[in-house]
Amino acid sequence: MSDGLTALPWLGEILWLSLTLIAYVIALKINRFLGGRVYLHPILLSSVLVLAMLIIFAHDIGSYAQQVSLLTWLLGPATCALAIPVFRNLRLIYQAGFKVIGVILLGGLLGPAITWLILYLFTSPHWLQLSVLTKSITTPLAIDTTRLIGGNPSVAAGIVIVTGLMGVLVSRPLFKLLNIHNSSAKGLALGTSSHAIGTAHAISLGEKAAAFATVGLCINGIATAAMLPLILSVLSSAIGT
Repeated sequence: MSDGLTALPWLGEILWLSLTLIAYVIALKINRFLGGRVYLHPILLSSVLVLAMLIIFAHDIGSYAQQVSLLTWLLGPATCALAIPVFRNLRLIYQAGFKVIGVILLGGLLGPAITWLILYLFTSPHWLQLSVLTKSITTPLAIDTTRLIGGNPSVAAGIVIVTGLMGVLVSRPLFKLLNIHNSSAKGLALGTSSHAIGTAHAISLGEKAAAFATVGLCINGIATAAMLPLILSVLSSAIGT
């Protein structure tokens, strides 16, 4: 199939874009039909469907990533659109004050740090250790930041997706276990730890949760993308590597 489309690259782009969108629509309908089960998240189901198609058609995943790059680009405008619930809840966010920023920065630091420490203790490859440091920020930022610090952008993108899905999967039982009912707290946790996927889930919890999730997503993403390369550069100079 790949060989037959070599002479018509634009046709391949249209085909795989269409198949990806169809896979997501099917996954969305399955999720809704089965009662919106968190463990049957549309992104997870659609990823499985797309992977199955790649295997069936023996299509290179690198070529696929290039052919659906439009969807990756659209993540930027989609993220900007999240400013709408933030604007509608500016008063509540302002009342929360700087303590919200502190919680976001702490949450954005602990998750990647613990994951890195586990990989370090198990003597994992250095590039993999670097690739997990962007696990809690949205994909476009993670890809560029990982490239800057010497990690593998493709692996980082996969880790980001897994992180988002796992955050959504465990959020409901974790909130119940810890007796958390405040929608602002739920949104803040989802946005900070599970980036855009968590924020999308927070939208289903209400506008207030969506607003705080967006704040968590944006502040954690910007802080990580801005500070991580600088911190690693300073550490590298300090230890002489």
